Amino acid sequence: MPQSSSPNRVVSSYFAPGIQVSKLKALSSGAQIGKALDGDVLGDIIKAEVTQVCSGASQYSITFNNWNTTTAADRSGRNGSDDPIPDARELSGVSQPRWPRFKYNDFSLLAFGQRLRVDMRYWPKPPTDVQLSKPAAQAQSWVPMVCGPITDMRFDFTSSSGARVVVSGEDDLSQLKDRRESRKEFQKAPEIQIIQQVLKLAEYPITTIADSQVPLPSFVNDNSQGIVESILDGQSYLEFIQKLADRLDFEVFIEFSDLTNPQSALAFHFEPSRSRVKPDTSSGDVFILQRDSNLVEFTPSIKVVEQPSQSEVKGRHRDRNNPTKVTATAAPSILSDELHPDDSTGTVQELVPGPLVRAHFFPNRKDNPLASPNETNIDPARASTLAEALLRRKARDFFTIEGTALGLPRLRPGNHIQITGMRPPFDGFFYVTKTVHTYGADGLRVKFSARRPGMALPPYGEGQ
Repeated sequence: MPQSSSPNRVVSSYFAPGIQVSKLKALSSGAQIGKALDGDVLGDIIKAEVTQVCSGASQYSITFNNWNTTTAADRSGRNGSDDPIPDARELSGVSQPRWPRFKYNDFSLLAFGQRLRVDMRYWPKPPTDVQLSKPAAQAQSWVPMVCGPITDMRFDFTSSSGARVVVSGEDDLSQLKDRRESRKEFQKAPEIQIIQQVLKLAEYPITTIADSQVPLPSFVNDNSQGIVESILDGQSYLEFIQKLADRLDFEVFIEFSDLTNPQSALAFHFEPSRSRVKPDTSSGDVFILQRDSNLVEFTPSIKVVEQPSQSEVKGRHRDRNNPTKVTATAAPSILSDELHPDDSTGTVQELVPGPLVRAHFFPNRKDNPLASPNETNIDPARASTLAEALLRRKARDFFTIEGTALGLPRLRPGNHIQITGMRPPFDGFFYVTKTVHTYGADGLRVKFSARRPGMALPPYGEGQ
């Protein structure tokens, strides 16, 4: 078909989906150098799934055909690599293919502990006269999704689907799941310093903590406000880090420093929840999902009655020589930094925190406060942060959504999505907490989970 002569066409075509899997060298603080699997191995991929979360380790699962489809590679003495086949047979001087013809059973091509990186994109590149919107243009480049060691393999030998192997792994936070054999105590150190010491104890190659998008509480870097903490015997490094993160309402994750470069360095993040970052629709980090367009499925859920009216923390001061009782409370007003109004329609409707929505629909019900008594290792600043974390965690269950969209490799936890075409209260910005990117027979799809701790109250205006 001849190309249109009309210049600067703006299109949103996704073209064809692509996947690439590479073997990587050992984890380091620098570039993640890798080599793509050989073509005959990539050609065996039947399905791939990458599950990403806003805090914790991400996972991948890749299903390969486990059957040599031709005998040429066998007879030449190689099986998708330069390594000789150990059980190739020679009869009367003629090299024979091995039997049975299972390709991955001997772990010569894919093995436990081997680091893989999964990249996804849409291809081929569009014609030169096509001008893509920014999100569509970004989808044409390889996007690094996850990298880390192979941890599991499942082999299937069935008459219906033939021989297959499912290779599963998780990202490089996996190394921090190793458990301590003895207790380790940290004496009067702020949280960021403790995390850095833990990374060194674990001999983790990445010891620098990436910059935060949300301002850090001052005490986490203040040596004069240090706390005494301990990794327990049998506790993993990641469990300990996540415990500190939960008290502070922080997220723990690793991410590629440059999503346009699959070989870019990895960054370790320990930072406040990114749901508090105002969505910037001009940056390309907000994905617009529209009904009857790229939003395939949409399931919202609103839980009103269990919303707390406030939270309260009580406990003992971190300084054991200070007998002062510490108390702090948090009110629903703190949720305003996670409620981002949508002005795309020209009419901005106020978003109300979940606890106040409860008061609107259940005006005669008794208040529902959260209480956490007998906390230790706190001071007024930490108690206030913990009280806010408790209230935020519960309020985030108020309005959650599950959905499926056409594949967007750059959509990942930590982003905001903008739902359009559903009308209030379902339109607007939501914070993405989980994504499952799937490559298979139906192309690329992304299932997502997202949240918002509030909504606009009815009545809703005409045309909204």
